[in-house]
Amino acid sequence: MKFNEVLLVSDMDGTLLNPAHEIFEQNIRMIEEFISQGGCFTLATGREWHALGEYAPILPLTLPLILVNGAQIFDPVRGQVIDQTLLPGVAQKMLLEIADNYPELGLIAVTDNGALIMRQPADPEVMPDFYKDYPTRGMSEFPEKTYKILFVGSLEQLQIPKNRIINEFGEHLSSTCSYPTLLDIMAAGVSKGSALSRLKQQLQTICQEPKKIIAVGDQENDLEMFKTADYAYAMGQASDTVKSAANDVLPPNDEPFMSALLNKISRL
Repeated sequence: MKFNEVLLVSDMDGTLLNPAHEIFEQNIRMIEEFISQGGCFTLATGREWHALGEYAPILPLTLPLILVNGAQIFDPVRGQVIDQTLLPGVAQKMLLEIADNYPELGLIAVTDNGALIMRQPADPEVMPDFYKDYPTRGMSEFPEKTYKILFVGSLEQLQIPKNRIINEFGEHLSSTCSYPTLLDIMAAGVSKGSALSRLKQQLQTICQEPKKIIAVGDQENDLEMFKTADYAYAMGQASDTVKSAANDVLPPNDEPFMSALLNKISRL
């Protein structure tokens, strides 16, 4: 397959970002080479735009991005949200009631102004490093408009509220794990996959010709994106569930992988 026939959509954490939360220079060079040959490249991440601050300048980001697990489509050129799905008030009320039942879990709200830590987890070790420097607020200051709410805890701790959300509140809420210690909760129907479907329609005018969508990721929150894509690739360190949902497996994120991915694409 020629690169000018491809829209490549990459996850960030656990994919483009290595375990040190850096992007290998070789991966950046390969992305630039891909674009120089007519390929279209964008991101699909659980992060909000503010959390991409140190990475955006070193990546060739000109196309709309899927952010907040699909709750936003963001134009990095104009610096504005072009598509969004906020948590409805009734859903947020449900989440806060659930949160009261699990006081050991941390709580993070994602808003237009970035993330706010509303409650620290009982075990500070489970808070990801990339959230530790965000502002802390009290629960009484919970923002009215949020894109998603994150529970912070161990996998075992998160499984209980996750099952409850699926079984009792699926009409209003969607949930997925974007990181080993994070449970992301958005409005029902929000996912990277649903956002990718909408983005595909928007890119028909930007990319000038139809593209095959190739998605790369490593976590549960990438599974819906894999379903929407024409081809899906899982990172080498991903779980068996994620690997089984992909067409092929790449090297783990502790080594450059983009060259291997582009070689696989060129042989499709």
